[in-house]
Amino acid sequence: MSGKQAGDSVLSGDTIHLRNLFGAGSYLDISGGAAAAQTQAAIYDVSTNSSNDRVGAGTASWRILAKTSNPLDRAVRENDIVLLWSLYDVGGFLETNGGGPMPTEALIDVCTSAYWDRSNGNCGFWRLTKAQA
Repeated sequence: MSGKQAGDSVLSGDTIHLRNLFGAGSYLDISGGAAAAQTQAAIYDVSTNSSNDRVGAGTASWRILAKTSNPLDRAVRENDIVLLWSLYDVGGFLETNGGGPMPTEALIDVCTSAYWDRSNGNCGFWRLTKAQA
């Protein structure tokens, strides 16, 4: 997260990096154009990468947008529902997607989309929970 000190609140509209805690850790990252099998609204495939700026173009930078919170002070809190907008190139909302290549242990493919709720099924909403380090 840019411009913040450890312990500062994350605010709706902030730019963040999302780091996975498996092994050495990796960052949620745009990995190329969306596969042909994905919905027509899909823009980019999403995976993880060891760098938080793989090509110097913001591939792992995301704008966090809270649906709401209590109190209404822009702070993003545990259990809040958020949207994540990619800051790479034309962007897109992070969403789950039924198409695309998947490893056998994966549940649902992830991509960016031009729409924040493409299927009216909450596919672009994410709930914040504490990481289990």
